[in-house]
Amino acid sequence: RVYWVLQYTDGSLKLAGSNGGDMASWCSYSFAPSNIGVTGQYDYNDMVIGRDYLYLPTNVFPSAGGYGSVMLRFPLDALQTCSGFSYNYVYRTDWFTFKPVRGATDTMYFGSNWQTSGTLGLNFALFAWSEAGTGYSATTYNTTGQYAFYTRNSGQNCASTDVGLTVKNWCAFGDSRVLAGARAAGSLYFAWGASQGVGRPFPYTKVIGIKEADLTLQGYSDVWGTFAAFLYPAFGVSPNDDVGAIYTFGGGTPSGVYYPSGAIAVIDDVAGFVQAAYPSGMTGAGNPCISSGYYRWGDYNTVNALTPMSGVFTAATYRMTTTACGSQQVAMASYGRTRSTGDWNRWKGK
Repeated sequence: RVYWVLQYTDGSLKLAGSNGGDMASWCSYSFAPSNIGVTGQYDYNDMVIGRDYLYLPTNVFPSAGGYGSVMLRFPLDALQTCSGFSYNYVYRTDWFTFKPVRGATDTMYFGSNWQTSGTLGLNFALFAWSEAGTGYSATTYNTTGQYAFYTRNSGQNCASTDVGLTVKNWCAFGDSRVLAGARAAGSLYFAWGASQGVGRPFPYTKVIGIKEADLTLQGYSDVWGTFAAFLYPAFGVSPNDDVGAIYTFGGGTPSGVYYPSGAIAVIDDVAGFVQAAYPSGMTGAGNPCISSGYYRWGDYNTVNALTPMSGVFTAATYRMTTTACGSQQVAMASYGRTRSTGDWNRWKGK
């Protein structure tokens, strides 16, 4: 099956499903905030598959003000036959933007680092929702001092440091909400952006690791560079528990500048985290356009396993093809690694 989420101008969603063999016929289901008892709009959607359910997280913006997030859960058996169904959801107003893990089976894990009250970035919440029931659990981890949370135009700087500032501040419009989640080899990984700071001259990606068996914190790691910012992570998981990753990097120093471009990586059982590779087909050639007064980037990256057991992934990002604003295209790469040696065995961009 192929599933497609559409968002409408009134803030409602439609989930469409088609037979993956022909893509000629579709059935669809509509969902609005009123279905969870809220008058308002949905926005900022995602979608992942568990063992028996499809999960659709989205943010909720009530007409009366405030904001929250909901995780909708739909039975795959009914979706595959275009049948009617009842469904479950988790709706919270104390946490904003749920990011589910890819690679989940009979328990869906999703996380958030955006508390709607208090200081942003102090805590990370992990939610565990078993497919065997409707109840879920929540575990909170203190992340004080681990990174600097940023919001729109709050001081994060992805511009190059050359005299002419050739590469503009392409991350000014973004924020530090969780953007990537993965479950693989007994661990849960979540990743988000952090502002520059001591030892990190450019904004970077923070990764948290949690042990699935007892939900204890394993630690943190950073994806960063002295020459550019690394942001907007996305994860994909293969059935043999390799994690494919894609990031946007860009910035530069007087010795070299880098327009926003795609970088790919793999986390596997051969070498752990592998430093990113940079396919030429994902290389950007210009700055992004201005939106609401700021250079805007992000929300463009995705990665999934290309074939069931090969450890090969396909990733997609977004790039500018010239220095003229508006000359943009989607850039894709297929890549993998040899499990026995850890060497890159194939990757290409177009």
